Amino acid sequence: MAKRPLFTLLFSIATLAAWYLLPANRDWFHNRILRYYGNIGRQRNHLDIEYRKVTRWGNAYTYSKGIADFLEQKGVKETALVALPPTSYFKANGLNYHVPEPAVFYYYTGLKTTWVNSTQATRANWFVRVQQGQLVLDSVKASTWPDTLSMFRKYPVSL
Repeated sequence: MAKRPLFTLLFSIATLAAWYLLPANRDWFHNRILRYYGNIGRQRNHLDIEYRKVTRWGNAYTYSKGIADFLEQKGVKETALVALPPTSYFKANGLNYHVPEPAVFYYYTGLKTTWVNSTQATRANWFVRVQQGQLVLDSVKASTWPDTLSMFRKYPVSL
């Protein structure tokens, strides 16, 4: 009777060792399980949700939240449709802002946006541009909006 529990223990250890020797399993264990365990202490000290969002999503979240906060201060967040130029526009103008797609932008901020290459861009009433290394929000002027859109559309769009 004493041989069966010993055999089961040795068989279990051998099975786990064989499982761990497979490269995909070892990578999964190190990158998922051990990394998660290592982050518990840091996350326990920073329970603020806003801090975690900034840490996780970086500039994409910070700039997006700043745009939404500006429009909320103006009192037009609920009625605003913001046209966003592509990421390549911001990089060409010295800002490290990866523009999230409109659905993700809405998830971050609750603000409706559209890309300048979308058919919805003609309905936008606000747009974002860069001036002297800073994000600037402008209201759309019907007289100059087609020229502004054509200027933004020169930049390639990428996810």
